[in-house]
Amino acid sequence: MPKAILTAALAVLLFPATVLAQATRSDTIACGLASARGSAEGVAHDFTRLLQLTGDVPARATLIRRGGERLAVPCGETMALGERWYESPSDTWATLLPIRADMGFNTRYPRGANDGPLWAGRGLAAGVRGGIELRYGAFSAALAPTAVFAENRGFARPERTISRLSPFAYPWHGGSIDWPQRPGSDSWSTLDPGQSFVRVDAYGLAAGVSTENLWWGPALFNPLLLGNNAAGFPHFFVGTSGPLDIRIGTLDFDLVWGRLTESDWFDGDPDNDHRLISGLVVDFEPVFAPGLYLGAARMYLATIPPDGFGVDDFFLQPYRGIRDNLPGTFAGDNQLISVFGRFVAPGGGLEAWAEWAREDHWADFEDFAKQPDHSQAYTLGVQKVVDREDGWLRLYGELTHLQSAITIRSFRPGANFYTNSSVRQGHTHRGQLLAAGIGPGSDMQVVGGDWLTTWGRSGLFFQRTRYDDDAYYANFARFYAQNGHDVELTVGARQRLFLGPVDLDWELTYSHRYNRNFVGFEAANFDVLFSERNWGIRLGASWVPRLALLSATRTTPSPQ
Repeated sequence: MPKAILTAALAVLLFPATVLAQATRSDTIACGLASARGSAEGVAHDFTRLLQLTGDVPARATLIRRGGERLAVPCGETMALGERWYESPSDTWATLLPIRADMGFNTRYPRGANDGPLWAGRGLAAGVRGGIELRYGAFSAALAPTAVFAENRGFARPERTISRLSPFAYPWHGGSIDWPQRPGSDSWSTLDPGQSFVRVDAYGLAAGVSTENLWWGPALFNPLLLGNNAAGFPHFFVGTSGPLDIRIGTLDFDLVWGRLTESDWFDGDPDNDHRLISGLVVDFEPVFAPGLYLGAARMYLATIPPDGFGVDDFFLQPYRGIRDNLPGTFAGDNQLISVFGRFVAPGGGLEAWAEWAREDHWADFEDFAKQPDHSQAYTLGVQKVVDREDGWLRLYGELTHLQSAITIRSFRPGANFYTNSSVRQGHTHRGQLLAAGIGPGSDMQVVGGDWLTTWGRSGLFFQRTRYDDDAYYANFARFYAQNGHDVELTVGARQRLFLGPVDLDWELTYSHRYNRNFVGFEAANFDVLFSERNWGIRLGASWVPRLALLSATRTTPSPQ
């Protein structure tokens, strides 16, 4: 059966491109890509980067992704850099957003990432989203909810539990992260506000409230501070509408204040269910180095006490006393920083990127100078697009490192990325990680290639992930040495087809995982070492309603 599934997938993957091209589009490749519509995995952003590499659209930073931003592309269409892609006449001020349906199935254990509010557990998971967007002058708004369902079948989990926590809580970090292995024992569904927002743009600045996902930094798969691995959190923001010319280059920034919520499967304490999240992100393109984009971000999290925060605590405290981390139930905080960069060879088809982050601050400059790698994480990546006569060949690779640094050899306690002893839910929202889905103490390497033409995209990829080495070295390495790591090897195929106003896409993965979540390792004997094989299938469809509900009598300018 598995061989038959893989054979069928490859047959579809290699279906002659000329047939589909004649059936769908006869435009240029760039125009075909520009007609793609966005989806939960951020394919719109991915295609934008490809168009920049080939020179079909001007290069720009794209290091701060929010759904309200726009970018002009070939064929006279408009692309949203976040989670939406749609076209709208200039005199339209009310437009239906694309209707998107996603379905996934895992045969053996939960597996998924960068899928927003969806829980890709064992069994079936599905989501549907759509909505309406309003734009008039400086004002824009969208109501774009997502309905999700998870069958949530059972699977083997570690027997270890922590008395004050839910039996579904992740057990290997002492209750310092709200990252449930399974969201309860039953199937569940919910309606999430999704990519909804209200926004005003004026004089080069923007402000508003939103539940959109935010993606900071250049990573394709594993951003270190913010991404779309979890549902978007409600937040207020102030930032730039587009790149500001500051003579020595162009500058973008965003300030965010929001609220994070604990899942139903953590500690049952109502006094710590909500946290403040505040952040600042900046990107800069120096005028003397076209194609070079630099950025930095800072994130602050603190538990909101039962009597709430005052204005000073909410707006000012996140940006003062950066090196202070006071003990106490509600006095502590968690602070993360990152610096990142992206270089695009304009029209050369090549880009490279890097992001470096720390999970907590340093005591002083001397501490930083001696051990800058303490509590660090990093992501490195590169991709190349080869422009051929009959299509584009895209090759890419990215590696992410979240494991504790070797500073623990100096007997300095390690700081596990995304966990925290003061803000005990860690870097999560409703039980899902806000950034890299591989989680604390993990490493991932992914390489792949895609073939792109006017009819769509087909690709193959290979991924290796070693999960939570921090927990392994702290609890089990002395018993199992090199044999007990939690490692997963995955090979996958994917395809996306552009069929007029409809996009169809699928992804098939086969994973072989060793010692998942260290199940049974409490026994401390080699009989508990095990491996599992998981088949994963993802199916998706997007339909773009070409319907303008209301039209203005005059042209309304774009925010940028």
